[in-house]
Amino acid sequence: MSVIIAFAMNARIEKPESVYELVDSLSDYKADIYKDGKWRPGTYKDAVKIDFGSFFGTKSCFPIDMIEMRNMPEIYHLKSTGVYVAGFNWFVDYVIFPLMMLSQMIRKGLLRHFWAKALIWGMNNLSGDEERIVFLLQAEGEKGGEQEEVVIRCEHHSAYDFTVIPVIATLKQYIDGSIRKPGLWMMGHIVDPDRLLDDMRQMGVSIQTLVAKKTAG
Repeated sequence: MSVIIAFAMNARIEKPESVYELVDSLSDYKADIYKDGKWRPGTYKDAVKIDFGSFFGTKSCFPIDMIEMRNMPEIYHLKSTGVYVAGFNWFVDYVIFPLMMLSQMIRKGLLRHFWAKALIWGMNNLSGDEERIVFLLQAEGEKGGEQEEVVIRCEHHSAYDFTVIPVIATLKQYIDGSIRKPGLWMMGHIVDPDRLLDDMRQMGVSIQTLVAKKTAG
């Protein structure tokens, strides 16, 4: 079975401090993907095209790192997996990001505040007026002797709200005691996923599940 997780967003950012982490990440870029039974560094050559639905359409996505994925191949016997992010717009992707990476190669943290402000300007002025975030899972595998593809697409009008909603849904499970266990756990490893999605839907997230048979060849 192979699994891809990807997201695309169009958001309005108010303060440069909100994107400092993104600026800093370019100086230590790391994006491992799992293929052929092992993790390996991902590069721009590992970009994939993802259909995000009617708002974003099909976009090229590039690998990023997400530590929660590290033990997923073992748990679910995956052949390949990775987390991917779509770009923002032509100016941010092909002008701002390359220049930011070049400056970070010269010195880590160089012009940090300047690049944060430039990134916000590009996102706020050149990405369209309507805010939106789409987060999806795309999986392929065998069920009942047939190949199937499953896509779970979560969509919301606010990236800020979408960041908080899964946390609130998780806290509901923790407060009622259903996911209280000894030790330190990552949120995605301990929640009941069906209940999580149901609670997210009740808090305004549009969730669509698509299942399709895959033909050979």
